[in-house]
Amino acid sequence: MTEEIKMKCSKAIIITLLLASAILAFSNSAKAQEIPEIFIDPATSTADSVGQTIDININITNVVNLFSWELRVYFNPTLLLFSNVQSGGFLSQFGGTFPLAVDNKTNLGYAQFGETFSEDVTAQGNGTFVKVTFTALAGGRCPLTLSNSKLYDSALTEITHTTANGLFVLNFVKLTPAKGTGAFAIQGYGFQNSSSIEVTWNGTPLLTYPEQLQTDETGYFLALATIPENSTAGNYTILVRDSVASSKTTIFTLKEIAGPIGPQGPQGAEGPTGPQGTTGPAGAAGQDGASAPMEYTWLALILAIVALLIAAFGFMRKK
Repeated sequence: MTEEIKMKCSKAIIITLLLASAILAFSNSAKAQEIPEIFIDPATSTADSVGQTIDININITNVVNLFSWELRVYFNPTLLLFSNVQSGGFLSQFGGTFPLAVDNKTNLGYAQFGETFSEDVTAQGNGTFVKVTFTALAGGRCPLTLSNSKLYDSALTEITHTTANGLFVLNFVKLTPAKGTGAFAIQGYGFQNSSSIEVTWNGTPLLTYPEQLQTDETGYFLALATIPENSTAGNYTILVRDSVASSKTTIFTLKEIAGPIGPQGPQGAEGPTGPQGTTGPAGAAGQDGASAPMEYTWLALILAIVALLIAAFGFMRKK
């Protein structure tokens, strides 16, 4: 009985080892069959304002026996300007390379890159082919599309691979004017393509023309809006939202509705005289005047003496 148990245990161990070997072989085969992928990282690149630069990496994964690569990245030249590129160093970590090949076709909406070993070596694994810099020219959204990509092995045979594209977005709202007392224009940039648009005024739906708003293929829309009745002067939040819940806010300042001050008018006719007022209280006594000069004092004395003489003369004549 003991020998039988030993035999069964030995068979179980052998079967287990065979299964483990099969699983490991299958796993290694699956890894060997993983298809390389060229992709843009990040998948979505965003800018906050016109003139801002954005950087993307064009990466490779799961590649084996790579000797050379080339590719194009397409973009909307009205929204983006190709500004700079530098090697990501994936090939150079395995050996010497020729200088990175760059063909800038911004006017046609693409840039082309390529790199090759300068010696008999190959690369494998994951890494970055190039680091690309763009400058935002206008608000909107556009795909960053990989095209004409080729991977070559040491025998210059093409390596099968897949690609994954990216997206650029510059999303904002512009009001014209941003301060006023009447209607104003709303422009939206970088919202979801071909999407319905909702606009609110401090959380209340805002009447616009056209009433049903929809973005174009770049995520742009234009509408006219009127200020809701009974709105008082102050700041109001304008919120714009598309069908996938992308939203942006801005502020409209409602001014006081009053015209400018006109020129001063002519003076009016003089009004009638009013009734006489009551007599006011007596004023305070004035100060004593200054003494007369001495000449006046002597003159007064002489005149007084003459008057006395005349009076005496007249009295004596009556007697």
